[in-house]
Amino acid sequence: MKMLVFLFPLYLFALNSCHHYENVYQALEARGFNGKPVLFCQLRIGETVKGIREDPQNLLEILKRSKIVGKVSPIPIYTIYLENGSSWPWETITSCTDQLGDGFVEYLGNRVAFFHSADLPKFCEEAFKRSTTIVH
Repeated sequence: MKMLVFLFPLYLFALNSCHHYENVYQALEARGFNGKPVLFCQLRIGETVKGIREDPQNLLEILKRSKIVGKVSPIPIYTIYLENGSSWPWETITSCTDQLGDGFVEYLGNRVAFFHSADLPKFCEEAFKRSTTIVH
């Protein structure tokens, strides 16, 4: 039992460690957020959070075209919450981006990837306008 107590934090550390990904999709996929079997998506702009039901697969395609970059410090305008089944901390992941497409991925309280995606801000604006499901 003591070994399990020691191994679990080590497992979480390894899961959050920096890996060499080419795009954000690979960072998400490594943590089980690849849209299979289900992926729930919410988008926050300002204080409003909307459910994005139709667009999770389009979002993943955009993230496949992103590029991992060195550490950046964007001022997030758009926050994308992805849930893979439930809202347990290990089943949620967050991506934040600014108007220029610079952003980061946060998982279990750690920033695990920094990226640039020129298409992501436009996707966020369009998906937010189309969504009629206000979560908060």
